[in-house]
Amino acid sequence: MKHLELLRLHSSWVVYFNEVARSRSIRAAARRLNVAPSAISRQIRDLEATLGETLLERVPRGLRLTAAGEYVAEHARQVLHDLERMGGAIEDLRGLRRGNIAIATVEGAAVDLLPRVVAALRLSHPHLGFDCRIAGSGDVMRLLQAGEADVAVSFQAEPVPRIRHLIAVPLPIGAVVAPGHPLAGRKKIRLQDLVGMPLVLPDASVHTRALLDRLIQPSSLDLRPFVTSTSLEFMRAIARLGAGIAFQTPVGLERELNEGSLRFVPLVEPGLEPPKLTVSVSAARQPGVAAATAAEAIRAAVAALLEI
Repeated sequence: MKHLELLRLHSSWVVYFNEVARSRSIRAAARRLNVAPSAISRQIRDLEATLGETLLERVPRGLRLTAAGEYVAEHARQVLHDLERMGGAIEDLRGLRRGNIAIATVEGAAVDLLPRVVAALRLSHPHLGFDCRIAGSGDVMRLLQAGEADVAVSFQAEPVPRIRHLIAVPLPIGAVVAPGHPLAGRKKIRLQDLVGMPLVLPDASVHTRALLDRLIQPSSLDLRPFVTSTSLEFMRAIARLGAGIAFQTPVGLERELNEGSLRFVPLVEPGLEPPKLTVSVSAARQPGVAAATAAEAIRAAVAALLEI
C-alpha cells in the first residue's frame, strides 16, 4: 500500500522537493515558494519515512541529494514537466494557443537563428512563453533527456538514447579571421596553411574541437592554440581584433559576416567530417502542441541552412 501513501503526499511534495533539489536549500526553496521552511521540512521527513530512504544529506555548502534523492528529484521534474505540458495542451484545445516551451541550444544557434525563430513565433503565437538555455552539445542533450527541455539544438547527430532527431544539417567548418588578415581573401584553406599562425580553438566541451583534434593530432604539423575557450563570442572577438584565427561554422556569425567585420574561410581537408546542426525532441514523451509548433519552426530554420 506504499504507493497509496505516496499518492496522498504527491500534490505538495513534488513541488517542494523539486525546488529543494534545484536550490540545495530548504530556506531558499521556502522563499521561492512563499511557504514556511517547516512545511517543506515536514513534507520531506514524511516522504523519507514513507520510502524508508534518506533523500538529502547536509554538506558544508547546503544540501546534497543522495542516490535515492536523485531518483526522486528526476521523478518530480518529470511530473511537473508533464503537468505543464498537459496544461498547455488543454489551453490549446480551448483556442488560447498558450504554453511555455523550454529550448536547450548551443551558443552558435542562439546568436541569430534561434532569436529569429522565437521572434516569428511571438508574432504568430503571442501567448507563448520561452525558456531558452545555452549549453554545450553534451549538456543540451542531457537537458532534453532529463525532461528539462522540449526541444534541443546541438551539434549532435549520432544516436542518443530516448532522443529523436528531427533533422541534422551538415555545415562547413572554417577559419574566422579579421578582414585584413592574410587568409581573409582565400576561397579555402588547408591545415598546412595554418602552421606558425596563432590559433584560437574551442575547448573540449565544444563539439567542433573533437573534429579538429581528429585532424590535427595525427599530422606532423605544429598547430597549437594560443587561446582556448568555451565561448564562441570570446573567440570571435579575438579574431575580430586580428590577434588570432578562430574556428567554427557560419552559424552564429551571421551579423559579422553581413557587416563585413569578420571573414569565414572554409577548411578543406581529407577526413574532415562536417559538424551537423541537429534539432531533437524526446522519443519517450509526446510533445505538447506548443512545443511541437516550436520544434517544427526550428527544424524549418535549420533546414534553410542547407542553402549556405
